[in-house]
Order: sequence, then C-alpha cells, then structure tokens
Amino acid sequence: MRTHVITLIRCGEGQDSAVEAYLDLLTSAVPDDHDLTVGVLVEGPEVELPSAAAFRVFPSDVRTGAAYNVMAAESDADFLILLDGPVLPAGELHGGIPARLGRQWLASMGRRVIATPSLPTPLSHVDVVDGDFSRDVHQESPLAIGVSTEDYLHLRGFDERPTLSGALFMDFVARMRRAGWICDTHHLAEMIDVAALLPGLRLDPDETSQRVRERRREQVRVDGSIYRNLTVWAVPPEKRPTLVSVPIATRDRADYLKESLLSVLAQDFQEFEIVVVDDGSDDHTREVVEGIDDVRITYIRQDAKGISAARNRAADASVGHYTAVHDDDDIMLPWRLSTGLAALDGSHEATYGSWVNFDDETAQLQLHLTPVGFGRDLIAHNGQTPGHATWILPTRMVQELRYDESLSSSIDHNLAIRSVLSGLRWRHTQRVLYLRRVHKQQVSQTDGRRQRSTAILTRMNSTFSASFAGRKQMATRGKELSYPQHLRKDTLFAEYGAYLPDRLVVRSARINGLVGKKILAMDLHDKLDLIASDMDLDTDRPLAEAGGVGRIQWDDMVDIRAAGILGVSYEASQRSELTRDPEATDPRAWLQGRLGKALRDVKAAHPAGALLVLTAEGDLPWLQLDGRPEEHPVVLRRSMSVNFEENGRLSVLVLGVRHPRDAMPLLREAVERGVPSEVIAVSGASTRLFESYQQRGSDAM
Repeated sequence: MRTHVITLIRCGEGQDSAVEAYLDLLTSAVPDDHDLTVGVLVEGPEVELPSAAAFRVFPSDVRTGAAYNVMAAESDADFLILLDGPVLPAGELHGGIPARLGRQWLASMGRRVIATPSLPTPLSHVDVVDGDFSRDVHQESPLAIGVSTEDYLHLRGFDERPTLSGALFMDFVARMRRAGWICDTHHLAEMIDVAALLPGLRLDPDETSQRVRERRREQVRVDGSIYRNLTVWAVPPEKRPTLVSVPIATRDRADYLKESLLSVLAQDFQEFEIVVVDDGSDDHTREVVEGIDDVRITYIRQDAKGISAARNRAADASVGHYTAVHDDDDIMLPWRLSTGLAALDGSHEATYGSWVNFDDETAQLQLHLTPVGFGRDLIAHNGQTPGHATWILPTRMVQELRYDESLSSSIDHNLAIRSVLSGLRWRHTQRVLYLRRVHKQQVSQTDGRRQRSTAILTRMNSTFSASFAGRKQMATRGKELSYPQHLRKDTLFAEYGAYLPDRLVVRSARINGLVGKKILAMDLHDKLDLIASDMDLDTDRPLAEAGGVGRIQWDDMVDIRAAGILGVSYEASQRSELTRDPEATDPRAWLQGRLGKALRDVKAAHPAGALLVLTAEGDLPWLQLDGRPEEHPVVLRRSMSVNFEENGRLSVLVLGVRHPRDAMPLLREAVERGVPSEVIAVSGASTRLFESYQQRGSDAM
C-alpha cells in the first residue's frame, strides 16, 4: 500500500532558510517508500524555494483547505498522512528531529491502516497524534491524520470555508466520528510535535492557547454536518468520486422524462450518477435518454416487470454511497441534493423534505408539508411518510430492504416504514425539495384505491408488535410533531415558478458580477437583454454589476451549471399572464432595486436621509465634494446605468443627502448651471417640497 505524506506551509520574503530546513526535517523523517508533497502558500514574490520535486506552490489567496484537497486529489497513493503544517518564521529552525524517531512516527501511522475492501466500511483507521501540547494550540486537536485517499475524497476533504481554516484537522476528525468511521484513537509512545520545533508557533500555555482552543472547538460544534464543499470544491471534476445515485424508473413517460432528467443535471451539487431503468416502454423513452449527452446517465431497458422491479434494478446498478430517489415526471429543485446531503449528521443517516404540487395544465401550485421527526410515532399517528422524491438514504439500505415487488402501488410508503423498523434515522431538511407534477397518468390517479389500502396495511404491520397502550402513546407523540413554520404558501410562484416546465412559463435569469465573462462562458450572448452597473463615485469602486438574460429554457439552466456558474437567480411569468416582464430583464426594475439599496444605505447612517436622482451621467464638478467636511449634506454619490436591447440606455446620478431639505440647493444649482438633467425621483421622509418646486419651476427660486 502506497502512502503519501502531505503538509502545507505558509511563507513570505526572508523565510527561504526556514522552508529549506523544514523540508530537510521532513525528508529525513519520511521513509523512502513514502511519497512526500509540501504545499507552499507564497506570500511574496521574493521567496526562492529549493529545487525539489516535493514542493507544490499555491498563490497566497488559496485557502488552506483547498490546497490540502488539491494535493490529496493529485495523489495516486492508497493512504494519506496529512500533517498540520506551521506558519514558518523568519530565521533558522532551532533544535532538531532525530531521523529515527521521525521514521518510526510516520511508519507506525502507516501500519495502523485497516485494509477493508470499500465503503461503507471505511479503509481508514484514523490516527490522531495528540497529547499534552500545552505550549501550543495543538492541544485537543490532531497534529496528523492518517486516512485512505478514497475516504478522504468521499468526505470531500477539508472544509474550504475561511471560517474553519484554523480548525481543519479538528473538524475533519469530528466529521469522521459523525460518519462512524473512528472506533479508536491511538496515543503514540514517542510523539513528534513538529510545530513545537518552530519558535514562531509557541504561545503562552494559559489564556491565549485556551481562548484559541475554545474558539476552534466552537467553530467545529457550530456545523454538525458530515459533508462539506458540496457546491464549490477545489478538487478537479475528473477526480471527484460519485457520492449520490439518482434512480429513475420509467415507463411510457417520454413526454415528461426529459425535463425530469434536466432538472437533475442542473443541480448545484454535481457528483452524482443517474440510473434510468426503462420498464418496457412502447414510446420514444430510449431516444429521450440517449439524446442527452452526459456520461453520468446510464440507460437500462428491461421487459415490463412493474415499478418495484424497476426500482430494485436501478438500486442494484447504483454505485453512489447515497440514493436520491426521483420520479420520471417530477422536477428536482436545484438545491435538492446539496440540501439533503448537508442535513446528514452523526444522528441521522437519511433526510427528507417538503414538496410543491403543480398542475400540469394550469401551473397552479400547492404546498405539501411533512412533519418534522418521521419515525414510528408519526407512523402510529397517521401513517404518513416522507415524499418519495425528497429522500436521501444509504444505497445499501435500498439494496438490502428492496422495494416489495408484490405491490403495484404505495411501494415507497412501504419501504420508508420498513427502513424505520430497521433502525434508519431520518432528518427533515426544512425545505421544499421538488415539484410534483399532477396529471392523469399518475399511479395515485390510476390505482388510488389499491395505493391507499397498501398504505393502511403497511402502517398496521409497523405497529403490530406494540401493545395497545404502547400504540396509543406512540400515536399521541406523533400527533404532537410540528411542521416547518417558515415555508409560506403565499409566495409559491415567486420561489418555485421559475422551475416549472418550459411550456408553462417564460423564464429569465439574472447574473451578478463579471457579467461579460460569464455570458461568454455560458454562450448566451444572443439572449442577453441588459447589462447594468452601480458605481460609487467617491471611491471609484463598482458596487454591483448585473446581467439580464431572457428566454431561458431548461437546457440553458443545465448549460449554465455545467459552465460552473453559481449564484444565478431565475424569475418567471406564467405564459397565460404575460402582462408583466420578468424583473431580471426589466431595466427600470433593476434601477428601482438599486435605488432602494442606496436609500437603505443612507438611512442606516442618517434616519431622515433622502435620495435625489438626476438623469445626468458621471461626475458633476460643480458639487465640489473632494475633501468635503463631515457636515456636508451629500453623503453618497453613485452612477447607475443600464444598457438594454440594441441601443437602449438608462443612466442616472444618485445623490444621497442627510435630510430632504438638503437636496434643494443641489437641485437649484443644477438648474442655474444648465446641467442637462431631469428630476426623476426624490425618496425620503418627505417629497412634497420637491413636488411643489417642480410645479413652480426655476423662476420661483
């Protein structure tokens, strides 16, 4: 088994000798049959590194977790030893490290690998090098971690958020414990505290270290999840393992299937596979699936054996650690997979959520909430189970329990209840996760009576072993379970309407920041409706840039995600209600939103503040605001512009003042100087003064 030792150091100008000494220390300690990579975050242009193949140089703005993750992904070794690298001080290293002890330390970690075949039983037996490091911040935090490369990438490596950069090792070990992968912690007889050899890391053993340790422990406790970097990950896509399988059983639903598949491909989490099992379709289902060019889609055709057999066939072909059930006529909301994975923790192995029904003809939406706390109590109360297409659960659980092939309906209800009886613990994500299409071909429409009777029988079986009093207590507890309180029924179209089928809505997209670059990456220049900007004239700093793209289809949403573009928001209008344009492509709506933001900025510092908006463009020299004293009435100057259609343009100058009366002299001076401007709007505590001024005209001043 090949082992790769990886560490990371941060250094700047004048630290060359410290880098070289640290490399010598490691190379003397690492056995000859181990690979070694030292990542270097360079904080200056003058650093000269020794010419060694062991170095992997990163720019200083790369986050610590991302650097470790890239180096781990580049490794072709079976096992990783991750060392918590120091911030190198200037000058020479003091003290030394006996090569014998160093080799013994690293080799002993390598010997403690449990060589089991594959997940879900991990390859790794994590070694945490710890002890009484009271002189530095490594107390109660591992100095080194031994982990298989497969397991490290399965957990998606170190958290790349900057808030956890100082607690990466502690956090990773905590996540492995939540996943059930750590069954012991080894305390080595001869420990090597590499960081202690570097005087720049030494801290007082009392309050300073204690505060740092408490802060790091709190950082780890705040987020109890297992998986990180779900939407943005530094690891190259080709190195990322498949974490989720999305099985789709289908028969004669070709007209719905394409949008169902596209909704999966448009997910913000992308490390999935789709397994489509065609249960003897007579329509063009094969052509629909094969018409989508994505290697993550597997198509399997079988003779018609029923939906349960098709789902079991898909489960047997799945390779993802988790299964996210999906139906061939439903639409998966873009955050469905990432939300379900993020909700997994040490107490729950499966997740679920709520959903919204939509009428396939009228686009009418209806919210369906599920209680928080699915388990035997809820089953005893009313037999309710989570919506099938909201599930994320271990694939092995589906493969072992299997769908009951003697049933033709309510098979999901049956499996969910049996999973609870098998000990699976479910957690509510508190979000809407998919749109359920209501149409005449649904099983609930064609086989509703049998579906209800199957559900009743399954519910009875789940509580059969309990006494009458026990069933009554369970039902009472189930009745007391709450529903998500923050999900609203009055904003359904605004929140989810943009993800309805193309034929039901007109859809637009809003892109924030680096609009030109993103438009080229998405190849949507022919659909660009506007580019808008908001510039602070006092600092010459752009505050916002946005692009509006119209006529967006589901194919486009997939392409946008494939291009790696995140943060795109979608808006829609029903095709039967085209009396309004989507806000994202309405230049006046964009300006109105930015004006509202500017007014809030002014009022945050000056509660009676107001805005004066002129159609002038750019700076106005007559304002003479450079070096203005603190009491000057103008507290904000912005230039906002929107380019739209072929030659359309809206441009305004926005002046923020402390009080509405302060805008009068500015307006008077603009008129006297003949500045080509027009009062568009005045917002603030009162507008009557300006309305009367406009009516009187400049002669009245």
